[in-house]
Amino acid sequence: TLTATVPVTDSWGEAAPDLSGKTLSLVLADSGPAQESQIAIAAGSTAPGLALGWVLLMALAGGLILNVMPCVLPVLAMKLGSLVQTERRERGAVRRQFLASVCGIVVSFLALALMMTALRLGNQALGWGIQFQNPWFIGAMALVMVLFSASLLGLFEIRLSSSASTFLATRGGNGLMGHFWQGAFATLLATPCTAPFLGTAVSVALVAPLPLLWGIFFAMGIGMSLPWLLIVAWPGLAQRLPRPGRWMNHLRVVLGLMMLGSALWLVSLLTIHIGRTPVLTLLVILAIGLLLATAWRYRWRTALRAGALAIVVAGAVAFVAQQDGQGPRRDRVNWQPLSEQAIANGLAEHKRVFIDVTADWCVTCKANKYNVLLRDDIQQALSAPDVVALRGDWSRPSADISQFLTARGNAAVPFNQIYGPGLPQGEILPALLDREQLLATLSAAKGK
Repeated sequence: TLTATVPVTDSWGEAAPDLSGKTLSLVLADSGPAQESQIAIAAGSTAPGLALGWVLLMALAGGLILNVMPCVLPVLAMKLGSLVQTERRERGAVRRQFLASVCGIVVSFLALALMMTALRLGNQALGWGIQFQNPWFIGAMALVMVLFSASLLGLFEIRLSSSASTFLATRGGNGLMGHFWQGAFATLLATPCTAPFLGTAVSVALVAPLPLLWGIFFAMGIGMSLPWLLIVAWPGLAQRLPRPGRWMNHLRVVLGLMMLGSALWLVSLLTIHIGRTPVLTLLVILAIGLLLATAWRYRWRTALRAGALAIVVAGAVAFVAQQDGQGPRRDRVNWQPLSEQAIANGLAEHKRVFIDVTADWCVTCKANKYNVLLRDDIQQALSAPDVVALRGDWSRPSADISQFLTARGNAAVPFNQIYGPGLPQGEILPALLDREQLLATLSAAKGK
C-alpha cells in the first residue's frame, strides 16, 4: 500500500476547496512499462514537509555566504573605502551609514520578492538571477558600474546643487541615500552567484505560498546584511580601520579597477544577445570615452599610460574569453542537448546520464567548470562509453529549461544531476561541485 500525503493550498497559502472524494489519475512508470490507476482523494492530516524554521535558517545562511562571493566583493570594498575616507568616524554617523546600507539590501530583496510574485501570478518563468537573461538589464548594470569606476578613478565627480545638498543633509545625514543604493547595488550583483543553502531556500520560496516566499526573501536580505549589522551594533569597530592618507589614492584606483573589471564582465554577457562585433564596438567606444575623460581631467601623458594599461587589460580579457574551454584544459566531453527524452533514452540503454544546466552569467557555474568539470579525471569519466552528458544553457529565457528545473524542485543554476541503473530516480548534486562526490555518485549510478 502506498500512501501519499500532500498539503493543498492556493498561492496565498489559504486552504483550497475540499477535494475529498474527488478522483485522481495516477500513473506509475518504471523505465518503460507504465500503469494508470484511478484513486479517490481522502482528507488527512497536514504534512509538515520541510520545516519552516529550517527553510528560513537556510535562507539566512545563504544570504550571509553571498558576502564572500566574487560578485559582491567590489561593492563591499567600495563600502569599506567610503568608510575609511571619513575623517571623523563618529559612532552615530557610522551606525546611520551602515543601517542605510542594510535597508538598501533588505528593500532590494523585497523588490526581488515582488518581481517573483508578479511573474508567478502571471504564470511566467521563475528563477534566481533570471534578470540577467535580459540584455537591457545587463547593459544598465554595466553602465552603472562604469560610472562607479570612473568616479572612483577620479575621472568625474557628481556635484549636487546647494538645494539638493541641503535636502540630503536634513533628511538623514551625510549622503545616506548613497549608502542605501550601495546596499541595493550589492544585492543586484549577488544574484548571478548561488551560495550553499541558497538554492534550496529559493526553490522552496518559488513554489511556496506567497507569504512564505516574502518571508524567505526577507530572511535572505537579513542574512546578507549580517556583516553590516555587526558594524551597526558595534560602530567602534570602524575605529580599527587605518586613518585616511595618501594611500587612499591607491585604494581608489584598486577599487575602480575592480569595478571596471566587473563592468567588462557584464558587457561580455551581451555577446549572446547582440553578437561579438557590436560588443567589441561598445568596448572601443567605452575605451575612447575613458581615455578622453582621463586626458581632460589630468594630462595626455597620464591618459596615454591609462590607455596602454586598458589595452593590455582588454587584450587579456579577450584572450581569456577566446580560450574559454579551448585552452590546455579544454572541454573534450561530447555534450548533447538536454531534454527529458534524452534522459529516458539513456536510461533505456542502461547508460549513466550526467546533467549540467548552466548559464554564461552564472559565476558559480564558471567556478564549477574550471575547478571541477574541466579536470582530466572528470573529463575522462564523463567521456566513458556508458555515460551520456547532457547540457542545458539558461543564459537566455528557455521555457523547456525552466520547466525542467521546476519539475525537479529547483529554480537556480548551476544544476547538476546524475541518473543511471543504480540511480533510476536521479541524484541532485550540490550547487558547488565537489570532485570526489561527483566521481562517487557517477560510480554509484552504475549499479550492480
